[in-house]
Amino acid sequence: MFKKIKRLRKNFSLIELLIVIGIMGALTALILPQFQSAEEDAKDTGCDYNNSGTLRYVSMFKAVNGVYPSGFHTGLGGTAAASTVYGTDDDDPGIDPTCANLTEACSIALLDDTTNKYLTSMKKAGIVKVAVADEAAADIDGVQVATITGNWFEDNVGGTGDNPTDTLTFQGKSFTEWMAAGTAPDGKDGILVPLFAATTMDWDNYYNENGDAVGESKVSIALPGKCPWPEDGKLRFYICFFKAYADGSPAKLIGTACPECGTLNAGTF
Repeated sequence: MFKKIKRLRKNFSLIELLIVIGIMGALTALILPQFQSAEEDAKDTGCDYNNSGTLRYVSMFKAVNGVYPSGFHTGLGGTAAASTVYGTDDDDPGIDPTCANLTEACSIALLDDTTNKYLTSMKKAGIVKVAVADEAAADIDGVQVATITGNWFEDNVGGTGDNPTDTLTFQGKSFTEWMAAGTAPDGKDGILVPLFAATTMDWDNYYNENGDAVGESKVSIALPGKCPWPEDGKLRFYICFFKAYADGSPAKLIGTACPECGTLNAGTF
């Protein structure tokens, strides 16, 4: 007599397949948030590093050479008062500022010494040239720059932000407080000028207020630092905030900022 041989079933039943899918889904739900958290931590670390590097190197240049580097980018696409923010279009040539709402929280104009000596203040600090669009840096006398008109907020630097109560501050003071002598930490009237630490900067030379290169920098710096993971996925340069003084004394860096990691106070490094 022959024994019957049972054939092994090769296929999963529908119930078994559903069980496997359910287990995989549960594991994914448990593991995925851990990966996302680790990715966010890495983004924050990279952003903090680049932001602090921007502040450190600009401050170091000033400490060694006596003035700040020249050639910051204005973040604007032209010299006209109605200039749009440069780098927000898909077809821009690559200079990509951080602040998408620069024109909403700022006044766009030429600096001059008609009423206050803001232009002299910037020049005495060594900032004699600034850049617009994809052009090389030119004399600040003939270039429109942005000056801050109100407070800026977390999550949307330069705009109203997701939570307009989260005001960006330097040394615990809002932008409007920094501009008034009665509330500013330095006790002086002035304006805040946001400039971008872009590839247009001249790290090799330093300049006097007449625009003359008076020497080669005593430190060798090349600063390509960018905000690595803004929400729209673009790599963007960090903003350096300078206070230009009404009395014409040399402008001062008060800090740097980006949308991802907030602000850093000058003097930290």
